[in-house]
Order: sequence, then structure tokens, then C-alpha cells
Amino acid sequence: MNKVILDDFIVEFYRRYNKDTFNGLEVVNNDSMDTSSVFMKMSNGVRNTNPIYSISPMNRKGIKLLLNEASKQLPFSGYFWTDNVTDNETDFVQLSI
Repeated sequence: MNKVILDDFIVEFYRRYNKDTFNGLEVVNNDSMDTSSVFMKMSNGVRNTNPIYSISPMNRKGIKLLLNEASKQLPFSGYFWTDNVTDNETDFVQLSI
């Protein structure tokens, strides 16, 4: 894992993190834009409109590696995953630490 990418992600996470409303992270793969983006999900189930981090071209393996490494330093144990930006159904993926 590239330390610069990991450090950037951690900085962006804490910039938007609010312990009172944080529910989890959501990864959205957008095929039409060829991007993988990580969003914060709030306790009311709503996804923040601005992503914490984006990787282009879309890279499922890179996002999984980033989140596995980041989870060792950040207060989350898994993430929600969706492969379509118009799809409201998400799957929660537990990190294996």
C-alpha cells in the first residue's frame, strides 16, 4: 500500500468525521465514469454528497487494500459496497483485521 495514498485518505477521513453522526463508509463503483469513490454514511442512512476519496480508473482491489490498511488506524470496522450509483441497495463488508 502506498503510504502517501493511505496518509491522504486518513487526513480526508478526519476532516469529515463526526463521531456523533458517523455510521460507516460506502464505496461506490461508477462504471460510466470509471471511478471508485469512498463516501461517509451518516446515522440517518444518508450518504454524504462529496466523496472522501476517489480512485480512477475504477479499482476494486486498490480500494479494498486502502480500507483494510486504514481500518487499523481509523474508527470503522467495515464498509458498505454498491456497484451502481443509482442503486440504493448496499452490502456491508466486514473488514478482516
